[in-house]
Amino acid sequence: MNRVLIRSTTKAGKIVLKATADGLKSAEITLNSLPFKSENGLSSIIFGKTLPVNLSRGATPLGDSVIQTRQSIDVAAVTSGSNQDKTAQSFDDNELSEWLSDGKTENAWIKYDFKQPEKIDQICLKLVGWRTNSYPLVVSVDDKVVWTGNTPRTLGYVTFSFPETLGKSVKIQLKGEGTNRDASGNIIEITGIPDPNSSANKGGKTILGIVEAEFFQTIK
Repeated sequence: MNRVLIRSTTKAGKIVLKATADGLKSAEITLNSLPFKSENGLSSIIFGKTLPVNLSRGATPLGDSVIQTRQSIDVAAVTSGSNQDKTAQSFDDNELSEWLSDGKTENAWIKYDFKQPEKIDQICLKLVGWRTNSYPLVVSVDDKVVWTGNTPRTLGYVTFSFPETLGKSVKIQLKGEGTNRDASGNIIEITGIPDPNSSANKGGKTILGIVEAEFFQTIK
């Protein structure tokens, strides 16, 4: 591999950069140097004031630039079949915390209560081990089953949609054994060992783990 040597010289307000390497044609560029005034290390010039302005695209169109399509529903209380003291960690907006059930299938459920009955049609979840774990879940609104199936392996959050249902609580329950398999093949970390901060292997076949749970109603 050739070694490239870059030299710079300054003379009469000009900066000359020259690059040379054995067996390669040399290259050179000359830049004009302008005086720059500063005081105590601070510039007295706002360079943006001298930049050209292009208004050829016209005025900004009237109206909202973003249209909200769904409204979040706040959780007022939460209960679970196990590890009740950790349930708040499943919706605390902190992706470094989570709720895990105790490993018994009959205790692998969590229920979120709202302040009042709400029309709900979407649930967004980030599950423990989202990249490798798939959970067989049953989701109920006021004891009415609205979604059931195996959660997909993802790169993070996944949204479950179902017909709009009026209710004051949502229950998420593990139904059967989960599976643990890499959705993207046998990925190996750069170090060759598992990431100690990863939650991929915290769970088990009969453990339900939720990092974040969010609830929404479509705005019509």
